[in-house]
Amino acid sequence: MIIERLRETLKRDEGFDLKRHEVQGIDHIGYGINLEQELPDELLTYLDVEAEDAIEEITQEQADYLLDYFVDVAEGDCKTIYGEIWQDLSPLRQEVLINLAFNLGLPRLKAFRKMKAAISEGNWAEAAAQMLDSKAARQTGQRYQRLARTFEMNDESYLKLDKIYDEPTVRQDLSVIPTREELAGVEDRVLIAELARRLGR
Repeated sequence: MIIERLRETLKRDEGFDLKRHEVQGIDHIGYGINLEQELPDELLTYLDVEAEDAIEEITQEQADYLLDYFVDVAEGDCKTIYGEIWQDLSPLRQEVLINLAFNLGLPRLKAFRKMKAAISEGNWAEAAAQMLDSKAARQTGQRYQRLARTFEMNDESYLKLDKIYDEPTVRQDLSVIPTREELAGVEDRVLIAELARRLGR
């Protein structure tokens, strides 16, 4: 996992506001932090408040802290759900699932049972399809389209970030060779473009 890439993706996908604001009827703050959930005591202490309803505005430093805190929570949730499967996923696919967990939370991510089954079989196209067949995807279409395509093709370019990361972890992402089943139905122009990209041309 490349934490900088994950942070950049989440910051873009979640939006940002240092003040308490409403998104789809739920109060949020910072990078999409749900203020209607029960926050751990350690976070309330860090924010110097006694309860969630007392949080009206935070600093940039606090927003970054909350982002990193809930990224760790999301990663833990993914490990809980996917167990041994988790370690076999490429770093980029792990990032996509952490992004989903950050957005959905543990209970809602657990409900993606067909997606988990497809992942366990290495059927990335079906996993992507199941990712899109959800209420969350219909509410935030562009985000889930990007995540699903990234997960299916194991290609960070579908995240549409300004920066392309070239750390060793990315080379591990690109080392994954698609199976014949994964390539079925993929247009020739897409395959040619992907091959050219991997060859650095």
